[in-house]
Amino acid sequence: MPVTSRVWVFVALALGLTAGASEGARVELYTVGLGDDLFNKFGHAALCVVDDDVPGGGLCYNYGTSDFSRPIGLAWDVVRGHAKFWVSVSDLFSMILWFQGQDRTIYRQVFPLSDAQVETLRIELAEDATPENREYIYSHFLDNCSTRPRDWIDEITGGELRKTRIESPLTYRDYAREGFASFHWSLVPAGDLILGRWVDQDIGAYEAMFIPRVLRRAVEERFGARPTLVYERQAPLAAGDVRGALVRFWVVVIGLSLFAWISRPGARLAVAVVVLMAVIVWAGALLSPWPELRVNELALVFLPSDVLLSRKPVYAKIRLGMLGGIALLAASGIFVQPIWPYWTLATATAGACWWRTRRH
Repeated sequence: MPVTSRVWVFVALALGLTAGASEGARVELYTVGLGDDLFNKFGHAALCVVDDDVPGGGLCYNYGTSDFSRPIGLAWDVVRGHAKFWVSVSDLFSMILWFQGQDRTIYRQVFPLSDAQVETLRIELAEDATPENREYIYSHFLDNCSTRPRDWIDEITGGELRKTRIESPLTYRDYAREGFASFHWSLVPAGDLILGRWVDQDIGAYEAMFIPRVLRRAVEERFGARPTLVYERQAPLAAGDVRGALVRFWVVVIGLSLFAWISRPGARLAVAVVVLMAVIVWAGALLSPWPELRVNELALVFLPSDVLLSRKPVYAKIRLGMLGGIALLAASGIFVQPIWPYWTLATATAGACWWRTRRH
């Protein structure tokens, strides 16, 4: 969008936000849609203490602030439980202009709070934004830009959000898949690889509010706060195709498995892929404090010692036996992760290596 057009849109937004607004301070929730970058693929939420008499429209508290200039390093810090995020404070109009500049849809909801509740939350948020309090260790599922506003809203209203009965048919894994697929299909199997059985648990509406759009829906249902569209994305946004991503992954798995059986270089490549997956899974299990990474059933499907597959027929035979047992555990429902494509690759690789080393 040209700069001039952005300015006029922003002026219109500013007028729309203030027109007909009630006098005095109030609390508003802003939920922001998906953007183009990976860290924007799950949406965003911010709490604002709005006052029409204050320059800039009031103050907004954004718990999704970090150093995004080093995405790989930040992702590794998230895995290790070292990723520092913090609450940043900006005026309302600057925040809207910032997300508008990213061409992300913005919704506004006004909470029906008493003056005393508004003042209490204003004080608490200001205290949370002080240098000694503003930082926190980010957790994608448990402590993020959406869970922090969720918890403040719940606390200030005496636990109202926890009473929400919106049915959430999705698990943590389902929500993760949706976000990953909207960025690139390959992140869906990558996410399934590193995320363990913890993300397959049933979750309630309150837990699902780690996703901003779920929080928006819950606030509407619980408080009657209908979302108002502040800005609508102009560019088309590709929808995440989770099923398509899984189909593509199966094609890759079957192709690599066949390649492992028909040629020695194919077997070596498959072993290299299996070992790489083992290193990723075991690194997460050993180095991360988060439950979604520590207990991973794929740690039995992929072992770092699988580097011996192409050298030791006895080892390959033992691994085939182990993988057979894993299949029984998965078929019986004891294992709950979506392991089958990974199990297929590991089994095909072990079988091909055992057959080749046995022949020689």
